[in-house]
Amino acid sequence: NLAYIAYFILLILFVIFIIKMRERNLIKEKRILEANVLRRTEEIARQKKHAEESEEKLRSTINSLDDILFVLDEKGHLQEFYNPRQKNTHFIIPELDKGKHFSTIRFPKGVIPKFEKAFKSFQDEDKIMEFDHHFIDTNKVYWYNTKISPKRNQDGKLNGLVIVAREITDRKESEEKLAQQKQELDELNTTKDKFFSILAHDLKN
Repeated sequence: NLAYIAYFILLILFVIFIIKMRERNLIKEKRILEANVLRRTEEIARQKKHAEESEEKLRSTINSLDDILFVLDEKGHLQEFYNPRQKNTHFIIPELDKGKHFSTIRFPKGVIPKFEKAFKSFQDEDKIMEFDHHFIDTNKVYWYNTKISPKRNQDGKLNGLVIVAREITDRKESEEKLAQQKQELDELNTTKDKFFSILAHDLKN
């Protein structure tokens, strides 16, 4: 009986020892887990702060530009539209237009085929497409320079387009004036040459 009692006591002590060891390990694991959670929380907070700072820098950069920015998804639906300070009144797109296909949004007709071509050509290449185009609004011609570049995911697959448009009406008008002045100057030089040629011929006679 004494041996049985001693065995029983030892068994109880062993069980208590196992329980204590398990409690100690659980406390240790809990501390490690809390430390990992805290470290991960701090890391997420840093990443969030960095993302917010990057977003703010991007927003400030975009707002400082006169360019108009469109972002289309892989199916050609409008994702984002930036028109800093609403300076350009030809491209004020309502929030309701977000999510719509570019063919249903108010783009100049000549630009739509360019977008379609870009989706096809950018499947295998990253060459930026650039072109000048114009449209008429209230009997005035407005010119724009537009650049289209591909937007890709981490696997390199095309998942949309980034379109940047800049109004160049003043530049085009200046170029036309210079071309007109050059033509007038060329005509004046031609007339002058003819006059001196006739004058020289008359003097000889």
